[in-house]
Amino acid sequence: MEVQVSRSVSTPVATTKGDHRTRRFASERTASYHACTRPRPSGHNGPRVHGSMAPIVKRLTQRGGAGVANRDPAEFAQADLELAATLDSLSGADNYLALLAELISPHLGARVLEIGAGHGDLTGLLAGPDRHVIATDLSPTCIDALGERFATDDHVSVLALDAGSEADLRALPPVDSALMVNVLEHIHEDENLLRRLGTLVGADGRVVVFVPAFEALYGPFDHSIGHFRRYRVAGMRTLMSDAGLEPELVRYVNAPGFFAWLLTVRLLGQNPTGSKLVGVYDRLVIPIVAAVESRWSPPFGQSILAVGRAR
Repeated sequence: MEVQVSRSVSTPVATTKGDHRTRRFASERTASYHACTRPRPSGHNGPRVHGSMAPIVKRLTQRGGAGVANRDPAEFAQADLELAATLDSLSGADNYLALLAELISPHLGARVLEIGAGHGDLTGLLAGPDRHVIATDLSPTCIDALGERFATDDHVSVLALDAGSEADLRALPPVDSALMVNVLEHIHEDENLLRRLGTLVGADGRVVVFVPAFEALYGPFDHSIGHFRRYRVAGMRTLMSDAGLEPELVRYVNAPGFFAWLLTVRLLGQNPTGSKLVGVYDRLVIPIVAAVESRWSPPFGQSILAVGRAR
Protein backbone atom coordinates (compact mmCIF):
# COMPACT_ATOMS: atom_id res chain seq x y z
CA MET A 1 0.00 0.00 0.00
CA GLU A 2 1.01 3.56 -0.53
CA VAL A 3 1.26 6.48 1.77
CA GLN A 4 0.51 10.13 1.12
CA VAL A 5 2.48 13.20 2.03
CA SER A 6 0.91 16.55 2.87
CA ARG A 7 2.31 20.06 2.84
CA SER A 8 0.75 23.49 3.30
CA VAL A 9 1.62 27.19 3.24
CA SER A 10 3.73 29.53 5.34
CA THR A 11 5.68 32.75 5.86
CA PRO A 12 9.49 32.95 5.40
CA VAL A 13 12.30 33.46 7.86
CA ALA A 14 15.83 32.91 6.51
CA THR A 15 18.26 30.61 8.32
CA THR A 16 21.38 28.63 7.43
CA LYS A 17 22.12 25.01 8.35
CA GLY A 18 25.45 23.31 7.55
CA ASP A 19 26.61 23.78 3.97
CA HIS A 20 23.09 24.29 2.63
CA ARG A 21 21.11 27.50 2.53
CA THR A 22 17.67 26.90 4.07
CA ARG A 23 14.74 29.30 4.20
CA ARG A 24 12.42 28.54 7.08
CA PHE A 25 8.70 29.09 6.97
CA ALA A 26 6.44 29.24 10.01
CA SER A 27 3.42 27.06 9.21
CA GLU A 28 0.47 29.27 8.56
CA ARG A 29 -2.63 28.31 6.61
CA THR A 30 -4.07 30.85 4.20
CA ALA A 31 -7.69 31.65 3.49
CA SER A 32 -7.44 30.30 -0.07
CA TYR A 33 -7.07 26.73 1.19
CA HIS A 34 -10.76 25.97 1.67
CA ALA A 35 -12.90 23.13 0.33
CA CYS A 36 -12.65 22.44 -3.38
CA THR A 37 -15.54 23.77 -5.41
CA ARG A 38 -15.15 22.12 -8.81
CA PRO A 39 -18.62 20.68 -9.64
CA ARG A 40 -19.36 17.14 -10.69
CA PRO A 41 -20.19 16.72 -14.38
CA SER A 42 -23.85 17.11 -15.27
CA GLY A 43 -25.93 14.19 -16.45
CA HIS A 44 -24.39 11.67 -14.08
CA ASN A 45 -26.50 8.51 -13.80
CA GLY A 46 -24.72 6.17 -11.41
CA PRO A 47 -26.05 2.79 -10.26
CA ARG A 48 -28.55 2.56 -7.47
CA VAL A 49 -26.93 0.82 -4.52
CA HIS A 50 -28.24 0.22 -1.02
CA GLY A 51 -26.38 -0.34 2.24
CA SER A 52 -22.92 0.66 3.43
CA MET A 53 -21.39 0.21 -0.04
CA ALA A 54 -23.63 2.89 -1.59
CA PRO A 55 -21.34 5.90 -1.00
CA ILE A 56 -18.31 3.95 -2.20
CA VAL A 57 -19.95 2.78 -5.43
CA LYS A 58 -21.28 6.30 -5.98
CA ARG A 59 -17.75 7.68 -5.74
CA LEU A 60 -16.45 5.04 -8.14
CA THR A 61 -18.79 6.42 -10.80
CA GLN A 62 -17.64 10.02 -10.30
CA ARG A 63 -15.20 11.55 -12.71
CA GLY A 64 -12.00 12.10 -10.76
CA GLY A 65 -9.79 15.18 -10.72
CA ALA A 66 -12.78 17.44 -10.23
CA GLY A 67 -12.54 17.68 -6.50
CA VAL A 68 -15.35 17.41 -3.98
CA ALA A 69 -17.44 20.40 -2.92
CA ASN A 70 -17.53 21.43 0.74
CA ARG A 71 -14.70 19.10 1.79
CA ASP A 72 -12.64 20.56 4.62
CA PRO A 73 -9.65 18.32 5.46
CA ALA A 74 -7.44 18.59 8.52
CA GLU A 75 -5.34 21.73 8.99
CA PHE A 76 -1.58 21.63 8.49
CA ALA A 77 -0.55 21.29 12.15
CA GLN A 78 -2.80 18.29 12.74
CA ALA A 79 -1.99 16.70 9.39
CA ASP A 80 1.75 17.13 9.99
CA LEU A 81 1.49 15.09 13.19
CA GLU A 82 -0.43 12.35 11.40
CA LEU A 83 2.21 12.26 8.68
CA ALA A 84 5.06 11.38 11.03
CA ALA A 85 4.07 7.70 11.04
CA THR A 86 3.38 7.83 7.32
CA LEU A 87 6.89 9.02 6.50
CA ASP A 88 8.42 6.48 8.87
CA SER A 89 6.55 3.63 7.14
CA LEU A 90 7.61 4.87 3.71
CA SER A 91 11.26 4.91 4.76
CA GLY A 92 11.18 1.13 5.11
CA ALA A 93 9.32 0.44 1.84
CA ASP A 94 12.41 -0.11 -0.31
CA ASN A 95 10.65 -1.86 -3.20
CA TYR A 96 7.95 0.81 -3.37
CA LEU A 97 10.52 3.61 -3.39
CA ALA A 98 12.50 1.84 -6.11
CA LEU A 99 9.32 1.49 -8.18
CA LEU A 100 8.56 5.20 -7.82
CA ALA A 101 12.09 6.14 -8.84
CA GLU A 102 11.90 3.86 -11.87
CA LEU A 103 8.57 5.37 -12.97
CA ILE A 104 9.51 9.00 -12.36
CA SER A 105 13.20 9.34 -13.20
CA PRO A 106 12.91 9.10 -17.02
CA HIS A 107 10.68 12.18 -17.05
CA LEU A 108 12.98 14.46 -15.05
CA GLY A 109 15.67 16.77 -16.34
CA ALA A 110 19.00 17.87 -14.91
CA ARG A 111 17.60 20.37 -12.36
CA VAL A 112 14.56 19.24 -10.41
CA LEU A 113 12.34 21.00 -7.91
CA GLU A 114 10.84 18.41 -5.56
CA ILE A 115 7.87 19.75 -3.57
CA GLY A 116 7.08 17.83 -0.40
CA ALA A 117 10.31 15.81 -0.14
CA GLY A 118 9.52 14.49 3.34
CA HIS A 119 12.52 12.65 4.75
CA GLY A 120 14.26 12.50 1.37
CA ASP A 121 13.87 8.77 0.70
CA LEU A 122 12.90 9.32 -2.92
CA THR A 123 15.19 12.33 -3.26
CA GLY A 124 18.23 10.17 -2.63
CA LEU A 125 17.24 7.80 -5.43
CA LEU A 126 16.67 10.58 -7.97
CA ALA A 127 19.68 12.83 -7.33
CA GLY A 128 23.09 12.05 -8.78
CA PRO A 129 26.02 13.31 -10.84
CA ASP A 130 23.74 14.14 -13.79
CA ARG A 131 20.85 15.56 -11.78
CA HIS A 132 20.56 18.17 -9.02
CA VAL A 133 17.44 18.05 -6.86
CA ILE A 134 16.14 21.01 -4.85
CA ALA A 135 14.35 19.14 -2.05
CA THR A 136 11.66 21.28 -0.43
CA ASP A 137 9.17 20.83 2.35
CA LEU A 138 7.16 22.93 4.76
CA SER A 139 7.38 20.84 7.91
CA PRO A 140 10.26 22.02 10.15
CA THR A 141 10.83 18.41 11.19
CA CYS A 142 11.22 17.33 7.58
CA ILE A 143 13.49 20.26 6.76
CA ASP A 144 15.75 19.29 9.66
CA ALA A 145 15.79 15.67 8.49
CA LEU A 146 16.56 16.68 4.91
CA GLY A 147 19.31 19.06 6.03
CA GLU A 148 21.02 16.36 8.07
CA ARG A 149 20.60 13.65 5.44
CA PHE A 150 22.02 15.67 2.55
CA ALA A 151 24.45 17.94 4.41
CA THR A 152 27.42 16.55 2.44
CA ASP A 153 25.62 15.73 -0.81
CA ASP A 154 26.48 18.19 -3.57
CA HIS A 155 23.63 16.86 -5.70
CA VAL A 156 20.87 17.98 -3.31
CA SER A 157 19.90 21.42 -1.99
CA VAL A 158 17.38 21.76 0.84
CA LEU A 159 14.82 24.54 0.85
CA ALA A 160 11.68 25.23 2.88
CA LEU A 161 9.11 27.08 0.81
CA ASP A 162 5.45 27.82 0.33
CA ALA A 163 4.49 26.10 -2.91
CA GLY A 164 1.25 28.06 -2.92
CA SER A 165 3.09 31.39 -3.07
CA GLU A 166 3.80 32.70 -6.56
CA ALA A 167 6.45 35.03 -5.14
CA ASP A 168 8.30 32.15 -3.48
CA LEU A 169 8.24 30.11 -6.68
CA ARG A 170 9.64 33.04 -8.64
CA ALA A 171 12.51 33.30 -6.16
CA LEU A 172 13.71 29.76 -6.90
CA PRO A 173 16.81 29.09 -9.01
CA PRO A 174 16.19 27.85 -12.58
CA VAL A 175 14.79 24.31 -12.91
CA ASP A 176 13.68 22.23 -15.88
CA SER A 177 11.44 19.80 -13.97
CA ALA A 178 9.02 19.95 -11.05
CA LEU A 179 7.99 16.88 -9.03
CA MET A 180 5.19 16.36 -6.53
CA VAL A 181 4.64 12.91 -5.03
CA ASN A 182 1.37 12.71 -3.08
CA VAL A 183 1.23 16.48 -2.68
CA LEU A 184 -1.21 17.93 -5.24
CA GLU A 185 -4.23 16.41 -3.48
CA HIS A 186 -3.46 18.66 -0.49
CA ILE A 187 -3.64 21.84 -2.56
CA HIS A 188 -7.03 23.52 -2.82
CA GLU A 189 -6.20 25.43 -6.02
CA ASP A 190 -4.46 22.54 -7.76
CA GLU A 191 -4.90 23.94 -11.27
CA ASN A 192 -3.26 27.25 -10.31
CA LEU A 193 -0.27 25.45 -8.82
CA LEU A 194 0.20 23.33 -11.95
CA ARG A 195 0.04 26.45 -14.10
CA ARG A 196 2.67 28.20 -11.97
CA LEU A 197 4.95 25.17 -12.12
CA GLY A 198 4.56 25.07 -15.90
CA THR A 199 5.75 28.66 -16.03
CA LEU A 200 8.59 27.86 -13.65
CA VAL A 201 10.04 24.96 -15.66
CA GLY A 202 9.74 26.87 -18.96
CA ALA A 203 8.95 25.69 -22.46
CA ASP A 204 9.43 21.92 -22.89
CA GLY A 205 10.02 21.52 -19.15
CA ARG A 206 8.18 18.75 -17.32
CA VAL A 207 5.76 18.77 -14.39
CA VAL A 208 5.49 15.29 -12.86
CA VAL A 209 2.85 14.42 -10.29
CA PHE A 210 1.98 11.24 -8.44
CA VAL A 211 -1.42 11.37 -6.73
CA PRO A 212 -3.92 9.03 -5.03
CA ALA A 213 -6.69 7.71 -7.27
CA PHE A 214 -10.47 7.29 -6.98
CA GLU A 215 -12.85 9.10 -4.69
CA ALA A 216 -14.16 5.70 -3.60
CA LEU A 217 -10.95 5.29 -1.60
CA TYR A 218 -11.27 8.65 0.19
CA GLY A 219 -11.93 8.14 3.90
CA PRO A 220 -11.03 9.32 7.41
CA PHE A 221 -7.34 8.71 6.83
CA ASP A 222 -7.32 11.01 3.80
CA HIS A 223 -9.11 13.67 5.84
CA SER A 224 -6.68 13.36 8.73
CA ILE A 225 -3.63 14.03 6.54
CA GLY A 226 -5.17 16.95 4.66
CA HIS A 227 -6.45 15.53 1.36
CA PHE A 228 -8.96 17.62 -0.55
CA ARG A 229 -9.54 14.99 -3.21
CA ARG A 230 -8.45 11.92 -5.12
CA TYR A 231 -8.15 11.82 -8.90
CA ARG A 232 -8.99 9.79 -11.98
CA VAL A 233 -7.08 9.60 -15.26
CA ALA A 234 -9.64 11.48 -17.35
CA GLY A 235 -9.90 14.28 -14.81
CA MET A 236 -6.12 14.56 -14.49
CA ARG A 237 -5.72 14.94 -18.24
CA THR A 238 -8.30 17.72 -18.23
CA LEU A 239 -6.70 19.37 -15.21
CA MET A 240 -3.27 19.44 -16.84
CA SER A 241 -4.66 20.78 -20.11
CA ASP A 242 -6.59 23.50 -18.29
CA ALA A 243 -3.36 24.45 -16.52
CA GLY A 244 -1.58 24.96 -19.85
CA LEU A 245 0.33 21.67 -19.81
CA GLU A 246 0.36 19.04 -22.53
CA PRO A 247 -0.38 15.66 -20.89
CA GLU A 248 2.34 13.32 -22.16
CA LEU A 249 1.60 10.44 -19.83
CA VAL A 250 -1.33 9.85 -17.48
CA ARG A 251 -1.73 6.31 -16.14
CA TYR A 252 -2.89 4.32 -13.16
CA VAL A 253 -0.31 2.63 -10.95
CA ASN A 254 -0.57 -0.23 -8.45
CA ALA A 255 -3.78 -2.07 -9.38
CA PRO A 256 -3.64 -4.50 -6.40
CA GLY A 257 -3.25 -1.50 -4.09
CA PHE A 258 -6.73 -0.32 -5.09
CA PHE A 259 -8.33 -3.45 -3.61
CA ALA A 260 -5.95 -3.56 -0.64
CA TRP A 261 -6.79 0.05 0.29
CA LEU A 262 -10.52 -0.44 -0.29
CA LEU A 263 -10.62 -3.46 2.00
CA THR A 264 -8.20 -2.60 4.78
CA VAL A 265 -8.55 1.18 5.01
CA ARG A 266 -12.01 2.05 3.71
CA LEU A 267 -14.05 -0.98 4.78
CA LEU A 268 -12.12 -2.29 7.81
CA GLY A 269 -10.88 1.11 9.00
CA GLN A 270 -7.29 0.02 9.59
CA ASN A 271 -4.37 2.43 9.67
CA PRO A 272 -2.42 2.02 6.39
CA THR A 273 0.85 3.14 7.98
CA GLY A 274 1.27 0.14 10.25
CA SER A 275 4.81 -1.10 9.74
CA LYS A 276 3.78 -4.77 9.41
CA LEU A 277 1.08 -4.02 6.85
CA VAL A 278 3.34 -1.83 4.73
CA GLY A 279 6.26 -4.24 5.08
CA VAL A 280 4.31 -7.28 3.92
CA TYR A 281 2.81 -5.45 0.95
CA ASP A 282 6.18 -3.99 -0.03
CA ARG A 283 7.92 -7.34 0.20
CA LEU A 284 5.32 -9.58 -1.46
CA VAL A 285 3.18 -7.46 -3.76
CA ILE A 286 5.22 -4.50 -5.03
CA PRO A 287 7.79 -6.66 -6.92
CA ILE A 288 4.89 -8.25 -8.82
CA VAL A 289 3.36 -4.82 -9.50
CA ALA A 290 6.69 -3.57 -10.83
CA ALA A 291 7.13 -6.57 -13.14
CA VAL A 292 3.57 -6.68 -14.50
CA GLU A 293 2.83 -2.96 -14.81
CA SER A 294 6.09 -2.28 -16.62
CA ARG A 295 4.50 -4.17 -19.54
CA TRP A 296 0.84 -3.37 -18.95
CA SER A 297 -0.98 -0.17 -18.01
CA PRO A 298 -3.87 -1.15 -15.71
CA PRO A 299 -7.36 0.38 -16.18
CA PHE A 300 -7.43 1.31 -12.49
CA GLY A 301 -5.02 1.62 -9.58
CA GLN A 302 -4.37 3.10 -6.18
CA SER A 303 -2.44 6.01 -7.66
CA ILE A 304 -1.93 8.01 -10.85
CA LEU A 305 1.32 9.04 -12.49
CA ALA A 306 0.97 12.12 -14.69
CA VAL A 307 3.57 13.95 -16.75
CA GLY A 308 2.81 17.31 -18.33
CA ARG A 309 4.99 19.20 -20.79
CA ALA A 310 5.08 22.97 -20.45
CA ARG A 311 4.08 24.78 -23.63
